Amino acid sequence: MLTAEILTRFKEIIYRAGELVLSATYDDSPRHNVDQLGVEAKGGSVNFVTRYDKAVQELLEEELSAVLPGATFLAEEAEENEQPAGSAAGSGYVFVIDPIDGTTNFIKDYRLSTISVGLLKDGVQLWGAVLQPYTGEYFHALKGNGAYLGDRRIFAGNATLDRSLIVFGTSPYYRETLGRKSMNAAAELLMRCTDLRRSGSAAYDLCTLAAGRADGFFELSLSPWDYAAGGLILTEAGGIITDIDAKPLPIRSGVTSSVVAGGKNNYSDILAIVKAARDAEPVQ
Repeated sequence: MLTAEILTRFKEIIYRAGELVLSATYDDSPRHNVDQLGVEAKGGSVNFVTRYDKAVQELLEEELSAVLPGATFLAEEAEENEQPAGSAAGSGYVFVIDPIDGTTNFIKDYRLSTISVGLLKDGVQLWGAVLQPYTGEYFHALKGNGAYLGDRRIFAGNATLDRSLIVFGTSPYYRETLGRKSMNAAAELLMRCTDLRRSGSAAYDLCTLAAGRADGFFELSLSPWDYAAGGLILTEAGGIITDIDAKPLPIRSGVTSSVVAGGKNNYSDILAIVKAARDAEPVQ
């Protein structure tokens, strides 16, 4: 059982991880920043990891394990703790972690990155939290108990598409296959909504929907640690989140998924537009 004391300890641990993110120093030389942050490419020319991603994850795993001994981890920078590819989150407690969601933003000192921590119990999403360390905003939800920003309960909006602010991701790691499809979906939505925004952190985007700051979201390929916490927060705030085929989002190692989210008055329209763009034949 997740008691109030345990949830408070989770919050304290995540804020300590946020302090580690804030401890990064920058100067006027982009090359120096790359060296100083320990930037490495992983699996693509625009997919990066820094020494801070690794340090934040180590801190979270060590300290969260002390609170819930025996818990396992599904995490972006995992090595020895990573589950076999394709395996579902198993029995017991499983933390799903993105130590820095928005690593490119972090490298550029763009100051919009988040720490995302979800918790499953026997395969069911139980709790999630997303910290934006640069503002101190702490979004969190416990299944069946609503969504909160700090101590304030938050609710997703109910705007129709023509009154919606849409946030989206470009799936940059898959831009050769999904880049044009993503932008075609964005262009069609732009003609039918109020406006578009792009933050660089899917976890933060989902929390903006939960708080009613934005009204819809899509991205054609994300990993479970990108949406595990934010998805629960949005659902507890009254929003809707699925894959592009209106199915529940998978939380399994080595698996990616499309994500579409919105409210009761715009979700179906967003889903139809994004699905049509994904399924359209490429222009020759």
